[in-house]
Amino acid sequence: MKNNPSYLCRIALVKLIDKLFYQKHDSRRTHKRAYELIIRPLFGICEDTFRNYRKFPEERLTEDACLSHLKLILTIDVETLKALPMKEAERFLAMLCDTIADVSKRMKNKPRELPTASRLRRCMIRALAEESARTE
Repeated sequence: MKNNPSYLCRIALVKLIDKLFYQKHDSRRTHKRAYELIIRPLFGICEDTFRNYRKFPEERLTEDACLSHLKLILTIDVETLKALPMKEAERFLAMLCDTIADVSKRMKNKPRELPTASRLRRCMIRALAEESARTE
């Protein structure tokens, strides 16, 4: 079990979430908040397992223990939860998902243009500007 890739990935993600929530001046509260808001609902682990994962040696986790896009998605989620109350964070993330889905459809309608991160970003900015103009 200790060398199972999915086990190591789970530990790496738990440590990442905890690290993103961590605030030096309030470490006990930030560990608890990370556990209650994301780690327990997502991974279904108890507090003892969470503590054990936090103490798991970094050198045992390889850089490829997890897919980098999972780390990025969790970073977006954690940073949003830190910035906004829970309901507003959920609302913002839902709007972000809707915008990404809409932009993805638009990009598929122009198959001659290669999909790139920069192009997706430009399309998202345009879509958000259009949405703002409609709601003002």
